[in-house]
Amino acid sequence: MVVNISKCYTQILLTLQSFKALKSRLVPLISLALHPSLFVHLFSTFQLLGMIFIWYSIIFTIVTLEISY
Repeated sequence: MVVNISKCYTQILLTLQSFKALKSRLVPLISLALHPSLFVHLFSTFQLLGMIFIWYSIIFTIVTLEISY
């Protein structure tokens, strides 16, 4: 029931002429808001890869030391 109501509202919004004007203003605004977050995702990915690299190097060192004893 909820899905049908939301589809009706979406269809009504898409057929309105004012929706095109609203869309032409909202899309650049959302794009400007999300653009800095791309840098955050890139930075956090490199940080996560660095932590994984350090973790595996520690595990490899522990395993190597255990094998040598």
